[in-house]
Amino acid sequence: MALTHRITVLTLVLVLGLALLHFLSVNSLLRNASTSKPWPQPKWGKPPKWPNSPKLPKLPKPPKPPQLPEVTQLTTPNPRLLFNMPVDERPTDCINRQYDISSMPTVSIIIPYLHEDLHLLEKTVGSLLQNTPPSLLDVILLIDDGNVEDHSFAKELSTLHPKVRYHRNAERQGLIKAKVTGASNTESPVIIFMEPHCIANRQWLEPLLERLMGSPRRVVLPVIDIIPEDHTDLYEYAPAMYGGFDWDLNFKWAGTAQDRNASYHNPDPYPMPCMSGGILALWRDWWQLSGEYDEEMQEWGSEHIEMSMRTWRCGGSVEAVPCSRIGHMFRRARPYPFHGEASSRNNKRLISVWFEGHEERVFQVEPHLRDMSDLGDVSGRLAIKEKLKCKSLDWYIQNVYPELDKAKR
Repeated sequence: MALTHRITVLTLVLVLGLALLHFLSVNSLLRNASTSKPWPQPKWGKPPKWPNSPKLPKLPKPPKPPQLPEVTQLTTPNPRLLFNMPVDERPTDCINRQYDISSMPTVSIIIPYLHEDLHLLEKTVGSLLQNTPPSLLDVILLIDDGNVEDHSFAKELSTLHPKVRYHRNAERQGLIKAKVTGASNTESPVIIFMEPHCIANRQWLEPLLERLMGSPRRVVLPVIDIIPEDHTDLYEYAPAMYGGFDWDLNFKWAGTAQDRNASYHNPDPYPMPCMSGGILALWRDWWQLSGEYDEEMQEWGSEHIEMSMRTWRCGGSVEAVPCSRIGHMFRRARPYPFHGEASSRNNKRLISVWFEGHEERVFQVEPHLRDMSDLGDVSGRLAIKEKLKCKSLDWYIQNVYPELDKAKR
C-alpha cells in the first residue's frame, strides 16, 4: 500500500511538470509572435496588356419617353370641358413674359358653328376657359348657324358654363353674316372671332391684347398650330408663317417670317399681308368704323382678303403675334354644303372694290370672273373706302405685299 501511494504521487508530479513545460512553451511562442517582423508581402506586378483586346462599345442612351399632353384639371366641375393641355414648346421669351392684365380690355369671343362635332366644340370652350384670365373674358358666344337638330346642341352648349352663351340663327346665314350677327350681340371693347375646333394654348390672349393696345386700327392674329384631324388629342407646333394670296385670289401660307425678313427675331410680332380669316382680334370701334364684313358676301370666302386689304390700305395693320398660340384642326373636307357660285360672287365683289386698275390680272388667271352682272350693289363698300381715304392697290403691293407683283398671273 505504501508503494502504491508512492507511485501515485510520482505520477501526479510528472503530470504537473509536463503541464508547466507546455505552458512555458506556448507563452514563449506568443511573445515571439508579438515582437517578430511580419512576413514580407509579395509585390504584384501590373496586369498584363492583352494584345488586340476589343473595346466594349458604348451603348446608346435609352430614348426619353414621349411627352404626352397633360389632362387639365379645370376649376369648373363640368367634365365635358376637359381637354389635353399641349406640351409647352413656346419660345422662352414667351414663357417668361409677365403681363399687366389689370390694364387690359375685356373681350367677347364669337364662335359660329355648322355641322360640328360636339366633343371638339366642348374642348374648344374648355381650353378657352382654362387659359383665359377670367377678369378679361366677358362671354363666349356660340352661334348656331341654322344647324339641324342633331347638330344644334342647344341644351348641351347652354349649360356648359356661366360665361358661355348660345344664339341660334333660324336659317343658315353663312359664316360671314354669322360673325356679324355675333358681334352685334356682344358689347366688349375687343371682339375675337374663333373657330369651333381649336385648342387655345397657355396665355394665348394676353399677347394679343398687349399688341392690340398699341394701335386702335390694328388687327392681331395668333400663330396657328396644328391639331391632326385623325388624332385630335395631339398638338403640333408650327413655325411663324405669314399669309398671302396670288392673282387667283386663293389664300396661301407663303413662307416663314424669317424667309421674308432675315433680321427677324422670334417671337417678335410681324406683319401679315393677308390673314387666314378664321381667328383674329380687333377693337370693336375699328370693326364698326371700317365697315365690319361685306354682308352681301355669301357663306364664306374672300372676306379674309377683303378685310386684310381694307385694314392695311385704310390706315391700319395686320400682325401675327407668336407668343399667342392656338391649335386648329385643318379638315380634308367640309362637313357642310358649300356653293361655288357664292364664292365666285364674293370674289367679284372683292375685285370691283379693291382691285382697281388690276382687274385684268385676275381675269387672266380666273376668266370666269369677268362677268360682273351678279355681284350686286357695292356702293356702300366704295363709300367706306372713300370715307377712310384708303390707299391704292399699287401702294399695298409696294409697301405691304411686293410678292404679289411677282405672283403667277
